[in-house]
Amino acid sequence: MRNVRRPGSGLTGSVFILGTEQGDLVLKISRDPASDWKLGKERIVYGSLRGQGISAPQVLVADLSHSITPSAVTLSECLPGLTPSRAYEDMDAADRIWRKKRAA
Repeated sequence: MRNVRRPGSGLTGSVFILGTEQGDLVLKISRDPASDWKLGKERIVYGSLRGQGISAPQVLVADLSHSITPSAVTLSECLPGLTPSRAYEDMDAADRIWRKKRAA
C-alpha cells in the first residue's frame, strides 16, 4: 500500500482512499449499526448498475456481519473522475441551470 487518505468534499462518514500499486480502493466503515444497511445497499445497487453496463465501482469485500471488524465495512474500486458534488462545484451558473432543466 502506498498511502491512506481521506477523500475531499462530497463524501460523509468514515471513508478512506487506499492507494495501492494497482490503483485506488475505497474503504467505507459504518459508524452507526443502524446505518449498516447503506453499505449493503451500495453493493446491490452497484452490482445492478454494472449488470446494465453502467460504470459503477465493484464492491470487492462487504462485511455487514461485524465478523472482520467491530464495524460493518466495504472495500470497493475507486473509479476515476470527479465526484458529482465536485463536478457541480466546477460548473458555472449557466451549466447548472441547463443541467437542472435537462433533468426535469
